[in-house]
Amino acid sequence: MINPAGITIPSEQMTALVGKAIIDSLDAETRNTLIQAAITYVITQPPKRDSYRGETDPAPIEYAFREAMRKVATEVADEVVQEARPQIAEHLRGLLADLDYDGDDIEFSRHLMSSIIKFAKDQAEERRYR
Repeated sequence: MINPAGITIPSEQMTALVGKAIIDSLDAETRNTLIQAAITYVITQPPKRDSYRGETDPAPIEYAFREAMRKVATEVADEVVQEARPQIAEHLRGLLADLDYDGDDIEFSRHLMSSIIKFAKDQAEERRYR
């Protein structure tokens, strides 16, 4: 479509304007019904998926909380690791120097990660009590 006036409206703003126009055009009862349906959707767990494990997807609100918690956990883990980075690197170099590791042993990798996580926790605890 040709826009002779050269006016552009950002997509987010257009979405908000259209949404407001739709809501404003509804009578109070219809608006309340729509809002209730939206809230019900957000808190209701969807039906089970057709899969061999019979898993159920989380409700949208549950998914949102999981993602928010995962984000916070990642931020906290990053802080702890960055604070203890020199000690972790030194500890890791020592572990690797003492072992014959080719990078393909999953059980060893798990053990190594557990050791690094424990070391980071110990370092955080030591700093907390200083």
